[in-house]
Amino acid sequence: MPEDLEVSGRTSMGGGTYGRVEVNGMAKMQGDIACETCEVNGSAQVDGSLRVEGRLEVNGRMSVDGPVSAGVLEVNGLCDVDGNCEVAERAEVSGMARIEGALRAGAVNIGGRAQVDGPIEAERVHVTGNVRCGALMNADVIEFELMGKSKVREIGCTTLTAAVGSGGWFSKPRLEVETIEGDRIEVEAVLARRIRGDVVVIGDDCRVDRVEYRTSFERRGSAVVGEAVQI
Repeated sequence: MPEDLEVSGRTSMGGGTYGRVEVNGMAKMQGDIACETCEVNGSAQVDGSLRVEGRLEVNGRMSVDGPVSAGVLEVNGLCDVDGNCEVAERAEVSGMARIEGALRAGAVNIGGRAQVDGPIEAERVHVTGNVRCGALMNADVIEFELMGKSKVREIGCTTLTAAVGSGGWFSKPRLEVETIEGDRIEVEAVLARRIRGDVVVIGDDCRVDRVEYRTSFERRGSAVVGEAVQI
């Protein structure tokens, strides 16, 4: 059975296979790491890949120069991944996360700030914080409670809702996206070039160049729509 690893001071070490990993000090790991669980309360740098069978919890600061896989990911501090991030169950970001590659998970919850250069793929995405995605965000259900500014290149979904949340940050709530495609789409405070869906509702503070709908289209309040075409 693999040994546990606990770091309380400052240490530099090679890669390896462990049971429980807990970093309360500063750890630099030069090589690939595989473990059952990992908790970072201090600072950890991994020069290689990180594979965690169970929960990866980042309360301090962690950087990984390679891909990450975990059963569950919880980011309450700062997490920087130079590669893809694969999560079997749920990925929760309450702090700050930057992922150079793709983020794939069963469910994604973003209450803090997340920057994902690649695609985000999940069954469900819920955003109450700030997200920037440089590629496609694809999920069955996507929900935005807008508190600040988020930017996504493309959205593909079955159901999308975007509404202005209560309270929150100083910046004006806004979701910027080039294209949205889904079945049921109901949004407010969205800036988009094209929205295409079966049932489409464009609400307050939206600016959309073109809407393409199959069954129904509704424009509410202060929404501005360049053209709406039934297809």
